[in-house]
Amino acid sequence: AFIRPDTTQSVKSLRIFKCILSLLSIAENDELKQQCKQTLNDLALNTFENSSLNEMYEKFASQLFDDLKQTSNDWLRSTRDRFIFETFIMQAGSSNRFFLKDIIEILRIVMKPDRDPEVRNQCLLIIANLLQFIDDTDTTVIISPYLTILIDECILPNMQWKAGRIAAAIRATAIATLWSLFQAKSFSFEQCTSSMKEILLAVLGMLDDDDRLTRMNSCYVLQALFSNDDAIRTIDNDQLHKIYPDLLKRLDDISDDIRLIICSTLNAYVQAFHGNFSIELYRSHLEDIAKILLIHLDDQNSQIQNTVFDTIVQFATQLENASETFINEIRNVKHKHRNQILCDTLIERIQQSK
Repeated sequence: AFIRPDTTQSVKSLRIFKCILSLLSIAENDELKQQCKQTLNDLALNTFENSSLNEMYEKFASQLFDDLKQTSNDWLRSTRDRFIFETFIMQAGSSNRFFLKDIIEILRIVMKPDRDPEVRNQCLLIIANLLQFIDDTDTTVIISPYLTILIDECILPNMQWKAGRIAAAIRATAIATLWSLFQAKSFSFEQCTSSMKEILLAVLGMLDDDDRLTRMNSCYVLQALFSNDDAIRTIDNDQLHKIYPDLLKRLDDISDDIRLIICSTLNAYVQAFHGNFSIELYRSHLEDIAKILLIHLDDQNSQIQNTVFDTIVQFATQLENASETFINEIRNVKHKHRNQILCDTLIERIQQSK
């Protein structure tokens, strides 16, 4: 249970607590940081009758967050309360699960797109830290109601494109945070199906980002989305078909690592189509997909060749009645390829898998 410090000693202890957190937040010297942490331990022992450090965090939390909420509308990168907020969360560890409501209430205020960029970037890192507790079975139920809020109000708005290096850094942190969320064992797409279309559009818009890591994390996020039944159920086949140019474009990426990753994303993408697949309706799309993939099958990098080979097999065999379209396109370009035997092998593989 939370105890609001109302005795004279507790009020003084709260002030000391905030001062130490403030000092700890700006300390660069390891020895000073250790002294701050030791002082917090001593404060816990002397103020709350041999309480642990975590117990002190829990007992001071209510009043501390009340104070922070009053100033959060005005936080800038140099605001003392902002440093206290960040340091509290980083130091409280597993105790954060007891005051998620207060933490997220503050995050919703300070992470609006018009707020200080550095504050928003740091708060995205805070979210990533909080996500470490999602895999704690005791925390799963507690944090579940807040996942949609974190995505819709804190992460997605900070993924929108804006000019400048600071905006690019925020986008990079935002997509990395979303990817961390998706990797959590206890995370369920079912909890945020209402946000799937917005997530898809936002991430697709980041595939062209100048930052290599942002593009890479975008591929990972899309792969996770395409691989999940709850997520893909909210997106129909027509919407899926419309996004294939965005995915195929990454095969031209300057980074071979991303070219390889997008093949894995494409493999998940083709598995995402559901219900009756109309070859007549989407034949022109498939022909376009086949032509682009076959260009990269002739890549000088053998690893790219082999990976694209597998991706073509996936498209040709997983989509109903698509094999003949791909076989015809392979035959049309075979004479242009340096490795025509590979084209023959590809046709054989598709025919064997039909």
